[in-house]
Amino acid sequence: MHIIGRVAHMLKLRGFSIQTRELTESLRERLDFAQAVPWVGEVGGRGQALIFYFAADAAQAAANADRWGLAPGANPMPAALASELRAVLPAYCVPAYLVQMDAIPLHPVSGKADLRSLPSVMETVTETADETSGTTEDAVIAAAARAMGCAPGRIDADLSFHDQGGDSLMCVALILDLERIYDRPVDFELAMNVPLHRLDALLSGQGGAAIPTGAFERPGLLLTGATGFLGGHVLARAARDLPAGHVVYCLVRDKRRDARERLDEVARRHGVPPERYVMVPGTLDAPRFGLDGAAHERAGAGGGVGRALRGDGQHGGGAQEMRDWSARGIEVVLEFCRAAGADLRFSSSSAVFPDRGGPWGEGPTVPWAGCTGYGAAKIAAEAAITASGVPAAILRLPSLYDLEAPNPRDICEIILAAALRAGAIPEGLCFPMTDVTAAAALLLGPITGPGGAGSVPVCNLIAEARVTLDGSMPARGWLDAVDLPPGIARVIAQAPDTLRVDARFDNAVARAAWARVSDAPFETICDAPAFLARRRATYQSEPALT
Repeated sequence: MHIIGRVAHMLKLRGFSIQTRELTESLRERLDFAQAVPWVGEVGGRGQALIFYFAADAAQAAANADRWGLAPGANPMPAALASELRAVLPAYCVPAYLVQMDAIPLHPVSGKADLRSLPSVMETVTETADETSGTTEDAVIAAAARAMGCAPGRIDADLSFHDQGGDSLMCVALILDLERIYDRPVDFELAMNVPLHRLDALLSGQGGAAIPTGAFERPGLLLTGATGFLGGHVLARAARDLPAGHVVYCLVRDKRRDARERLDEVARRHGVPPERYVMVPGTLDAPRFGLDGAAHERAGAGGGVGRALRGDGQHGGGAQEMRDWSARGIEVVLEFCRAAGADLRFSSSSAVFPDRGGPWGEGPTVPWAGCTGYGAAKIAAEAAITASGVPAAILRLPSLYDLEAPNPRDICEIILAAALRAGAIPEGLCFPMTDVTAAAALLLGPITGPGGAGSVPVCNLIAEARVTLDGSMPARGWLDAVDLPPGIARVIAQAPDTLRVDARFDNAVARAAWARVSDAPFETICDAPAFLARRRATYQSEPALT
C-alpha cells in the first residue's frame, strides 16, 4: 500500500459538505490566481460563510478587476460570477466572499497555509435597497438573507431556501418572518423547498393556487390526501360513482412541486376527467384549511359538501409532534363537517396496535409501550372523532397494495422488493396487506354512524390472510444480503418484528360494512397469492446490475 496523500479536502457549512478541490478548480476557469484557500469563517454579525481566499499578482489582479470588478481585499461574490458557478456547483458551494491577497500566509513550521492568519471579513453590504421596493418578493429575499446571515444579493430567487444552504433551524427563522410578512400560517416544507420567487406567488395568492370562483357551489365531497396512494384511488372511485354534476373537492397543499401539477398528474394516472374534481389549495393544520372566510363560509352554508374523507396524510416527526399536528388537523376537519353538515370517513391504521398478538378489537384503544408517533396520532384522532358528535366512521388499514402498481413508499413493499430482487428471503417474513381498491370502496360506502360515544363504527379492514414467504436466512444476515434504504434497514435492525407483523384482528364490523358495498367475499380484500405473483414478475424480471 502506497500512501499518496489526501485525495480531497472537505469543509462543512450548515451541514453541507464542500469539496474544496472542486470549488478551486471551478473558480480557476473563471478567476486569475496563483494560490487559493477556501475556508469557512465568521463574517461580522451574520455568522458563518464560505470565503475564497486567493493570491494574485499585479497582472492577475488587473484581469480580475476588468472581468469581475474585484478590488484588493474582501469582495462580495459578484452576481455574474455566482450565476456561472451555480451552473456547475451546488448553490451552497458558491462562496459568499472573495478575498484577493498578494500572498497566502504560510505556517512557519509546516509550510502549509496558515488558516489562523487569514484576514477576517467584515460585512459592508447594506440591505435597505432590497427592502424598500415594496414588493413581497423582495421581502422574501430579505427574509431568506436574514435567516442565512448573508447579504440579500447572495440570494437567488430561482432557488429554494434549502438549495441555497438553508437548514431546518434557519427555516424556523424564515417561517416566522414570512408569517409576519404575509399574515398567514406558512408550511415548513413549502418554505424550505419551493423556489423563493414561487414561494412569494403562492403565499400572496398569485401562484395559480386561487380557489375557483365556483368553489363549493356544486354538490360533492371533500377529500384530503388526494395525491397520496390511497387518496388517488379514492378520487378515482368517487369520480366513477358520484352522480352527474357532483365533484370531488381535493384539498392539496404545495410541496416541492406545485399542488395543481401533482393533483392533475394523479388524476391523469387514474383516468379522472378534469370536470370531476376541483382543487382546493390549503393545508390541514391551518385554521379553516388556510381558506379565506368567504370560501369556508360557502362550504358550510349550503355548498352541498355531504362527506369529508381524510385520506393518507402521513407526517414525519416525534410522538408529541405527531399528536399535536394530527390534533390540529382533525379539529379543522371536524369544524368543517359541523359547518357543512357533512359526515366524516377517517382512514386510520393498524399501527394503533402492536405488530404481534391480538385479536385486537374494533373499538377504542389507547397508546401502548413502544407505540410509534404515527400510531399515537391516529389513536388521538380516533378519540377526537368519537367524542365530537359528528356522524363518522373510522377505517383501520394495514399496508395497502395495488396489483397494477407498487406503492414505492410503503415499507412492506420496500422489504418485499429487496427480498425478491436479491433472491434472499428472511425467516418468518409475514405482514397483513389490503387491496387499496377495497379500502376506497368502503370509505365511499354507507358506513357512518350518527356520531357520539359508542355510535361511530370502527372497522378493521384486515383479512385473515397474510403476505408471507418461506424463510431461508436469519433476519440479521438478510439485512447484509439486500439493498435497503438506510432508514428502513435501521428500523428492521432495531425492531426485527417489522418483518413479522402477524397480529390478529377482529373484523366483524368491517365484514358487515363490506357486505353493504360488495357482493364479493370479505377474504377477497387480500389476494396474497395474486399479489406475490405480480411482485415476483415485476422485481425478478428486472435486469441484474453489473
